[in-house]
Amino acid sequence: MDQLDTICETLVNNLSTNNKSYTVEEIIKAKSFNKLWEHAPNTPDKKNSKNEFKGLYAFALVDKSGIDFMYVGISQRTRDRFSDHTKRKKRNYASWAYSMIKSSFPDLSKKEWEEKIPTYQKEHIYPLRFTFCPIDDNMLLHLAEVYSANKLKAKWNSFETH
Repeated sequence: MDQLDTICETLVNNLSTNNKSYTVEEIIKAKSFNKLWEHAPNTPDKKNSKNEFKGLYAFALVDKSGIDFMYVGISQRTRDRFSDHTKRKKRNYASWAYSMIKSSFPDLSKKEWEEKIPTYQKEHIYPLRFTFCPIDDNMLLHLAEVYSANKLKAKWNSFETH
């Protein structure tokens, strides 16, 4: 439990300091995800390239009133998963944007929901801050997602299967 609390504290601390988190828009404009963070990517292995980060990531609204966690996730390839959430246009990849759209427009069709993904990404995800915490241990990684999403009260984590 101490490790899980430390991971939550790391996310909060990262989002509290501008040198460990960036707005989605800043990351996309930088065109170099890896150069924005000071820690090195994962060591290359069969699953991960040398340019990838395995770990827990978070999107949050950060303002004068505090940090409002919107979504917490895990990935073997955090950089690629960031791109899925922010740039990809299909519901299989941009699942979080798709879920937000379904919730906001329950009477539309799947096609209409999917057509709204790019607009929703720009309006609802780009203004958020993004950070992550490298975690190599698979068991800890999975526990950290559920624990962090609940402890930090991430608004859009539902843990429903897709």
